[in-house]
Amino acid sequence: MPDLSWNEVKNACPANAIFDDVSNGVCINVSALTGDAINDLANEGVIEAIYKLIDYCYAAQTVKNNGLPTGSKLTAFSAPTFSAPIAGASPTSTARHSVNAQFPINMAVASSPVG
Repeated sequence: MPDLSWNEVKNACPANAIFDDVSNGVCINVSALTGDAINDLANEGVIEAIYKLIDYCYAAQTVKNNGLPTGSKLTAFSAPTFSAPIAGASPTSTARHSVNAQFPINMAVASSPVG
């Protein structure tokens, strides 16, 4: 199954959201990814950050797939879908992405697709 490189995802993200750190490898700056000030592990915002990362992966996949024949296209990230607006003091909408991934099976553990 084709895959994305971290550089391809980085190019779809806001500036400084994904970077290569000599000491720690590839890093994700959650504040840059979400546009919110996340400066403490106690801060909430995981769902938003993961959703946005998947959305940027979908954008990177779209760029990668441009010009590729149908059988060669990456299909891991689906287009987002949105619910009808939900009324309230601050109206909301439910957004959904799905991710399809293929992993080798670790037969020593058999119940886990990884590690």
